[in-house]
Amino acid sequence: MEATIKTRIEKVVDANTDFNMAHLANTVWPLIEARPRVAGVIPRLRAALGNNYAKLAYAVLRNAFLIELVRIPKIETTKFRVRWFSQISNDPRYCPFEECLDIGEVLLESLPSWLETASHAEALGLSFTRGLIPYEVPLDYSQRLTRTRRVHERGNLTWFYDDLILRTLKLRKYLIDATTSPDPRFFRQVLNEKIKVKAYLTDRVLTGDHKTNREKRWETHPESVHFAERRTCMAIGIRSRDAAKESFEAMILE
Repeated sequence: MEATIKTRIEKVVDANTDFNMAHLANTVWPLIEARPRVAGVIPRLRAALGNNYAKLAYAVLRNAFLIELVRIPKIETTKFRVRWFSQISNDPRYCPFEECLDIGEVLLESLPSWLETASHAEALGLSFTRGLIPYEVPLDYSQRLTRTRRVHERGNLTWFYDDLILRTLKLRKYLIDATTSPDPRFFRQVLNEKIKVKAYLTDRVLTGDHKTNREKRWETHPESVHFAERRTCMAIGIRSRDAAKESFEAMILE
């Protein structure tokens, strides 16, 4: 079964057409659900997440198996690749398929107990409904990089929570909901055109060892100055939103 999962993921990701996460999930997720290690927790996750269960499947596939790499040599666009893609074969972001599968299974296996904490469940739910980037969930690397381990490695990608994550997600909801926001259109534009681009995505850098162009900061090379963990990006984002909110309130009070 492992070989089938690997082959199906590669076929969908390597296709020349635009990447389609729903197609990938339809192709491989039933095989992952049937894995002995996670088959017992799948009904619990379905019951706990309801309509959001499909979003969980997308998020696990995206974060355990895939990376959005900048195309070389032009450094103009990005493309989804598998974590065992040749471009990163000698890179701390590389991860063999078998380990990616293990990472995905650990994430699923550990999630029911993690969701027993109410704040964790709230953060996951808000990530699904108020995510700033596709497939956003509270996952992060425990360590950026060490001399003895890769960054994308079993045990290093985990469900992550702190008060900042929940505060960030709640603030997003407040600022873009018409019932609470002083100007939902304005703040939606700030989120999508300013904060997402500056806090979550890399700049275009065509010199040096680590060239970048709009990758997720936690997916660029961890030795790059543009690398940042998700929690760091969220911390920058919430400070930027606070500043935007204060500027807006000052403007309307003038």
